[in-house]
This record gives sequence, C-alpha cells and structure tokens, in this order.
Amino acid sequence: MKNKKTTALLFVYSLFLTCLLLLWPGCTNEEIIGKGNNDGNTATITLSLSPAPAITGDNEPETKSETGQEIAPEANELMYSATVFVCDETGTIVAKASVGNLGNKSEHSFPDEIELKANEYKIYGFANCEYLKELKDILQLSVGNTLPTTVTDNTLIIDDPAGQIDLKNGKYIPMTGSSQVTVTRSTKTLSVTVDRLVCKAKFRITYPDGQTDAEKITLDSLALKGNRKSVPLFSKGNEHDPGKLGEDINLLPLIPNGQTVFESGADVKLANLYLNESPLRNPYNLIMKVKEDQDEGQDDVFRYGTFNRRMTRNHVRPITIEIRNIKLAINGKYYNNPIGAVLEGVEFGTNYTLEMQEGSTFDLKLHLRSRGKNVTTERIENVTWTHIFKGKGWLLDPPAVSEETIDGDLVSRYSLKGAVPANNQGDGEAQLDITVAYHDKVYDKDRPDYKRELNFTLYIRRTPLSPDRNPFTKSLLQGFCWEEIIEM
Repeated sequence: MKNKKTTALLFVYSLFLTCLLLLWPGCTNEEIIGKGNNDGNTATITLSLSPAPAITGDNEPETKSETGQEIAPEANELMYSATVFVCDETGTIVAKASVGNLGNKSEHSFPDEIELKANEYKIYGFANCEYLKELKDILQLSVGNTLPTTVTDNTLIIDDPAGQIDLKNGKYIPMTGSSQVTVTRSTKTLSVTVDRLVCKAKFRITYPDGQTDAEKITLDSLALKGNRKSVPLFSKGNEHDPGKLGEDINLLPLIPNGQTVFESGADVKLANLYLNESPLRNPYNLIMKVKEDQDEGQDDVFRYGTFNRRMTRNHVRPITIEIRNIKLAINGKYYNNPIGAVLEGVEFGTNYTLEMQEGSTFDLKLHLRSRGKNVTTERIENVTWTHIFKGKGWLLDPPAVSEETIDGDLVSRYSLKGAVPANNQGDGEAQLDITVAYHDKVYDKDRPDYKRELNFTLYIRRTPLSPDRNPFTKSLLQGFCWEEIIEM
C-alpha cells in the first residue's frame, strides 16, 4: 500500500513539474512585450518632428545649380508650435500629438508615448501653421476623426503663405510634411520631417568699380514681379498649378537704413524676402527706376532685369542686383518649320541663356544699352563686334554689322543667324562669347585712338520639339537667366 501511495505522489509531482515547464515560455514572452496586457502585436512609440535643412541649388534635372549646400537657419526660422497626426489607411486619426511655445526649436520629441498595432500608417506633420486659415480647423481634429481628403490627397491649396509671415508678431514660417511608415512591434520612434512652404531670397545690390558712367545713382523705385500665390500643402515638385500672380513686391523697404543712393563700389545686403514656391522656369522681373536716368518732360525710363528660376520650398536663393551702366540687349526670333515663336526683347548683362527647340533656326540682333537707354552712334564710334561660338552640331552663319534705328536712336547692331541641332545630335547647349570694342566720344574725347572693350556670354539651350505648341506662344519669356547675378 505504501509503495502505491509513493508511486501516486511521484506521478502527481512529475505532472506538476511538466506543467510548470510548459508554462514557463509563455510567462517569459509577456515580460519581453512589457505590460502583460499587450497582445504581442503592439509597439510603444515616441513621436518626433524636425524641419528639413534649408539648402541652395535647384535639385532639378533641368537646372545647372545643384550644389545642395545646407544653409544654417537664421533667427526665428525654426519651430514654435508642432502637431503630428498618425492615420490609418482610411485617413482616420489613430494618434495625435500637439505642442506650442517651442521657442524656435530645431527638433521635438513628444514626451507622451503612444501604442500602435503593427501596420502601415501615414504620418502628417505641421509646424507654425495655426494662423493659416486653410489649416486652422484641421489642426483641431482629434483621435477618431478623419482627415479631409484634401489633406490625404494633397489637393489642399494654401493661399500666399509667404505674404502672411510676420516674424516680429509671432507668425512664423509654416512647415508641413508627410511620410508613409511601417510599424512593427520593435518600432520605437516615428519621425516626420517638415519643409518650409516658402523659399528665402537673399538679395544684394552691388555697384562694381571701374565702369564707364560710374556716377552715383539714386533709386526712385525697385520692384519684383512674378511672385506666385498658390502653394500645395505638401511638395509636388514641379507638377502643381501655381495659379495667379501676386502683387508686385516693393524691395526698397528691404534696403537697410532706407538707403537709396549708391556710389561706385557699393555692396549692400537686403533683408530676407520670403517667396512662395514657384514652378520651374518661372519668370521674375526686376524693375528699377533711377533718378539720374530721367529726362525732364520725357516719359519715365526704367531698367529691367529678368531671371527665370524656380523658387523651391525650403531653399535659399542668393540673387545679386548688379548696377551696370552698359549692357547687351537682344531681340530676335526662332523658327520651327516655317512658323516661329517670338522672342521678346531681353535686357541682361554678361550672362544669360536663351531656350530654343531642336531643329529650329534663329535670328538674333544685338546692341548696347546704358542706364535704360540705347547707346547711340552719337556716343560711341569705330565700333567692332567679334564672337567665338562653341557648340558641336550647331550652325552659325557669318555675322552682319549695321547701323539701325531703334526707338528713334541710331545704334550699332550685330546680327547672327544659325540653327539648333536635332535632339541627340551634337551638344545640348552652345556658348556664344561676344566682344564689343568702341571709342567713347564723351569719356575719351581727349584720347581719339583709345578703345574700350566689353565682353558678354550668351548661352543657347536646346529643348525638345513641341509640335502641339501654339505657334504664337512665347517660348522665351524675356530671356532665361540661370546665374545669380542680375545686371541692371
């Protein structure tokens, strides 16, 4: 009997040990997951937000400037408030974090952790956006609400964010961003990077020494045309419709200390100007009125500078307005089969680029302008024009020099005709170096044999043929300038 009892006890004890060993792995798994009420498919996560660094360069395949150099933010250009939404595939908000009073912070991690099941999610980040009327109500949405489709489809348009920035009164640079993420139970942090909705233009005015006609100038006005108003909520690259043009921007208030008089050798940096994102090759026009250019009783005379640039969000554009008193002016046309697109007059300085379609022919006419007026044969004499043309596959006929009347002024004119190579043939861009030598009858009247010399560079860039283009479309809008120096 005793042996039977011992055997039974041993059996029960062995059964107990076996059950204990079977249960041990399950107890260990619960401790690794964390809190005991986790189903094994959930992660505990910290949300964070940070602005993307502002950079120079266009970062586009069709541009020459691709430096991508990072530019350190200046005062009040970081985050003062932040909101992050985490949404499921339906756009429903499953988690939200929001904070104010960040005090110009470059990165923020929200202290309260969230729990998310392993799945695919879309994160939306916003900084300094509370004063934008398009986002005011959206930023108040809570967990369980659904983001509007205009947000999830990126069809929401922000009206003139650059025009609303007022750093002195707490309206800081708005930033947005979104990211598709995959959450696993090992995910610890979800981060979203936000872009500034605007581009920062850093203008400066220089007046290089050693020029002809180097007297001081007085600016009566200086304005920028071409500013765009409509900006998509999140970046669409160059695919968005920029909508209508905004108002002209007066640049005079950006000049320190109200300066309007510039003497030879001047180099003045203007205050930062924030501009809305614009599409590739957006035409901008600078219009300058100089007091000394005006003649009493005559129509106002203006100096023009045109540059075609994309103002990319979160980028910095250095632009120099260089006072030059003698410049090269260009008029001409190019022709596709016999119908051509008219090129409007271009007033630039030593560097500019023209675009023409493959296989077209072109006819360019060059002359000189000074202080907003044509340089006439009454002012200069013994004018000689020469050029060097570089471009494989490009054709250029012998040039012609003539004296022609433009706007009632007799000028020396240089005419060039040529042809653009077909696509995939020759070089995609040609370079035309122009040299003009002349005797100045005013400044060099006591030196009859002395000749001054000016050098200019013209780039001609080939573009694909567009047979559906309206033949009256202006393919070249006032010229095409890649350089950061606009001569006026």
